[in-house]
Amino acid sequence: MLGLLVVPVFMRLLDACGLPITFAYAGSITAIFVTGGLVANIVRSPIPISISPPTPAWDTVTVWQKVFFGLLCAVIGARLISLGLEIIWRPLFPWDASMHWATKTKVWFDSYSINTFVDNDLWLKMGGKGVFTDHHPGYPITIPLLQVWINSAIGHWDESLMNLPWLLCFMALGLMFYSQARAAGVSATVAMVFTYFLLSMPLINTHVALPVTLIYFSVPATRAQSWLFTTGR
Repeated sequence: MLGLLVVPVFMRLLDACGLPITFAYAGSITAIFVTGGLVANIVRSPIPISISPPTPAWDTVTVWQKVFFGLLCAVIGARLISLGLEIIWRPLFPWDASMHWATKTKVWFDSYSINTFVDNDLWLKMGGKGVFTDHHPGYPITIPLLQVWINSAIGHWDESLMNLPWLLCFMALGLMFYSQARAAGVSATVAMVFTYFLLSMPLINTHVALPVTLIYFSVPATRAQSWLFTTGR
């Protein structure tokens, strides 16, 4: 989840410095930060941290609870596979995705830079010189940058695979929810039940299968980035 938030920030920094927002540049910066974090974690003085193990322990769970736990894992796993196939097989057709987000993604991917999008009337007055337009030029740029990132990693334009961040966010959400529940002292079976309830919510599944906006991710990410870096776009 942190990577999905930080990578677009790196791409915005690259564009502000006049560098192309390619996978090579953005990936290099990401690798440097990850390597620096690993080195710092190795060389730093160990800090004693006392963390109680999740309770109740897995050893105390009955056989039937373990079977039920495994069944829920299988159902969630099947749902992840089906959502992944939806992303791979389905072309880009939802209105928001094709009219507001992918327009910016396509332009930025082809030009390797974050070109300015303006309203239709201003675009007409300027004759389209140096600017682009779509139905909502002021939409947050985090989502298009994530799609540019995936397309750059693939090496070509792919309107289906560029929506993989939605599936990754879905997986991260489930893992974090389950971990927090276990850390709070909830049993493994109960934590998995409520994780299933969360991941089976129709609205969340719709946003993954039909990547439109994923408001759960885009809104907080955009606010955080706006606070860190104001570009005026």
